[in-house]
Amino acid sequence: MPTAMTVLYGSMTVQTLPDPALVPLALMFWIHDSGSNLLGALCDRDSDRRGGYFTYPVLYGDEATVRGLIQFYAGWVVLVLAWPVFFSERVDLVAYYGLIACAIVLGWISLRSVIRAPRPIARAVGLRAHEIVVIERIILGTFLIAAAGRIELAILIGVPSLALTMLARRLMRRRYEPRP
Repeated sequence: MPTAMTVLYGSMTVQTLPDPALVPLALMFWIHDSGSNLLGALCDRDSDRRGGYFTYPVLYGDEATVRGLIQFYAGWVVLVLAWPVFFSERVDLVAYYGLIACAIVLGWISLRSVIRAPRPIARAVGLRAHEIVVIERIILGTFLIAAAGRIELAILIGVPSLALTMLARRLMRRRYEPRP
């Protein structure tokens, strides 16, 4: 939800109310964030169970969680692919679909690793899948800038964000996450 609100509130920096054309994209970000959160909950399933937290993976198990991940993935992909059908005059379609293709492929790689993992899904598998989703999210966070014709600005924001995120992950995760 925070990313969805950022899209809508961010548009209000240049106009009084959010552009209605951004609502489907805000919904796409909301669905994507929900899937990412569910994947994170899957990673924490065992410790949540021990701690008495009744998260979705704890209550319903790996199979139901994977089905939910598939549904979230399908939902955001459909929205992001369909949006330019209605609003194509606003974007550079080559930049839009080029970056979206990268995000979709990364999302599929992440999802596929979880789908194919033996049950119960090992924490290391979930963590690796989540790392891919984080990279995907950075692409999603910059693709609209590129699609609006500001490719250099998207690169200026996206590349350092990606580099800093990967560096922070490497430095921080080493201290508290298991090695795959």
